[in-house]
Amino acid sequence: ETPFLVWTDHRNLEYLCTTKRPNPCQAHWGLFFGRFNFSLSYCPGSKNGKPDALPRLHSPVEEEDPTFTSIFPSSVTVRALDLDLEARVKLATMDQPVPEGCPTDRLFVPEQLWSQVLQWCHGSPLFCHPGFPRTLSVLRQRFWWPTVRKDVREFVAACPA
Repeated sequence: ETPFLVWTDHRNLEYLCTTKRPNPCQAHWGLFFGRFNFSLSYCPGSKNGKPDALPRLHSPVEEEDPTFTSIFPSSVTVRALDLDLEARVKLATMDQPVPEGCPTDRLFVPEQLWSQVLQWCHGSPLFCHPGFPRTLSVLRQRFWWPTVRKDVREFVAACPA
């Protein structure tokens, strides 16, 4: 295999490659990355302008070009799933008033979508089944409903992973 260099602005990837006692999620990714002959080099996003701009694009290429075909399998398309979930939440609440107490910087999630949001914030490959505090933190960055804390606690406790 031809070795290659990966420039990243994600410093934690260096830790993933050097840790002696990985947790199960880190071990999973370590096995995956172990199939490739590469070296990591950290470069802060502020000094790595062009690649850093790519994840900040506001519209996916698929929407602009109907002939677009991704070279990646659907299992690695994380941001599109994220946008799709947000779109479903917005669509479901379009005709509803936002309940009192909902922070202005978060989306109100109607009850019929709670399980989908919980599954995304806890069970998606992006988050690797974090515990209660991390799942709640991830969810609270963008979503809200009145019983979110209790529901996250119950969801994580019932998770078999």
